[in-house]
Amino acid sequence: MQKNWQNLHVDLDALTKQVIQFLDSEDFGTIIGEETEAGRKIIAGESSHHKMRDSISITIEGEPNDFSVKLETTKEHKGSKVPMLIASMFGGGYFLLRDLKSEEAMLKFERDFWRKMNGMVIQAENSAI
Repeated sequence: MQKNWQNLHVDLDALTKQVIQFLDSEDFGTIIGEETEAGRKIIAGESSHHKMRDSISITIEGEPNDFSVKLETTKEHKGSKVPMLIASMFGGGYFLLRDLKSEEAMLKFERDFWRKMNGMVIQAENSAI
């Protein structure tokens, strides 16, 4: 999912640091922040707090007056190649349930992330000089 903000004059470096602090407080493992040609990218490993099996990627692109934030999951585990019905008959239902719970946790985190992100942007308004 991606959201855009305009005419807020936000210091994007400070916003990136706030996002990293937020992810750290949410027990995400291995948080990496890097500069890209388009902007800033943050990659965070699995979260024990949210019980998510996937890593997440957050990209902040644009200028202080016109920027976007994009949140994506990064699938690190491979799905089973065995059909779902056969897998569920032989105990694969456990893995299916685990994946579904991880997806549910990601949806919950995504809702919380955007709520927190809106607050961080409002707080950082007019911080760019």
